[in-house]
Amino acid sequence: MSDRIRVTAREVGRFKPPPRTTLTGALADTRFVAPAGTDLFIDRVRATGVDLSGLRIWALSIVGSTFERCDFSELRCEMVPSFGSGTPSLYRDCHFDRMKLDSFQPIASRFERCTFEQVEIRGARIDLAEFVDCTFSGRITDTVFCGTPYGSGIKSLPPRRPRNEFRGNDFSRCGIRGVDFVRGIDVEQQRWPVGPDYVLMDRLPERLRAFRALVERWPDGPKRAEALFLCERFSDWPRYGNAMFVQKTSFSVSPQYSDEIWALLQSAID
Repeated sequence: MSDRIRVTAREVGRFKPPPRTTLTGALADTRFVAPAGTDLFIDRVRATGVDLSGLRIWALSIVGSTFERCDFSELRCEMVPSFGSGTPSLYRDCHFDRMKLDSFQPIASRFERCTFEQVEIRGARIDLAEFVDCTFSGRITDTVFCGTPYGSGIKSLPPRRPRNEFRGNDFSRCGIRGVDFVRGIDVEQQRWPVGPDYVLMDRLPERLRAFRALVERWPDGPKRAEALFLCERFSDWPRYGNAMFVQKTSFSVSPQYSDEIWALLQSAID
C-alpha cells in the first residue's frame, strides 16, 4: 500500500504593500526625511547638497535624476535598491559610504568622483553603469563589472553607447574576491590593492599561450590540473582584454600550488 501524504494550508495574512513616497522637482542644501519603511520613488529630481543618509526604507527606485554632492551613506533598504530604473541617473561627488549593496543595481547610471567607503558589494552584475574617478573601500565579492554595455538592459541606454566609461577608480583599500573586470575595462587605468593575494598582469594573451605550452609538457598531477584550470578559466581572453586584475585564491582549485602556478604564468614571457 502506498503512503499517503496529507497537505493542509491556511492563509496567514495578505501582503500589504508599504506606502509610497514620491520625490520630484528640485532640492538643494537640505536634509530629506522619508517615513521609515516607505517605498521611495525618486522621479526626475535635480538634487544638490541633499542629505539622504541613514534612511530606513522598504524600497528605492530612482529614475532620470541628477545628484550632485548628495549623501546616501548608511541608507538601508529591505529590497534591492535601484539607482537607475528606466532612464539613467547621474551621481557626481556623491557618497554611498557604509552601505550594504547585495545585488547592487546601478543599471545604466553614471557615477563621477563618488565615494563607496566601507561598503559591502556582493553578487552584483554591473553591465551598464559607468564609474569615473570613484573611490572604493570595504569588500566586493562575486561581482562582475563590464566595460561594454551587455544584457537586456541595453535598450534603456539613450543614446546607445559602445563603451561604459570606467577609469581612474581607486580600489586600493578594497578587499576583492571573485570579481571580474571584463569586456573592455582597462585595468591599468585603475588603482588596485597590493599584496601577495593579488595579480595585475599585462600581455595576457601572450602569457596564456606560452604558459599553456609549458604546462602541457608536465606529467599528470594536481599541479598540472591547477595550471590547466587557470588556462581554461582565462581562455576567453577577449573577455578580459590585454590585461587583468584578480585575487589569486578566487580561481584556485589546489591552493597549495597557487603561488607557484601564478608566478609561472606571470613569468611565462619574461
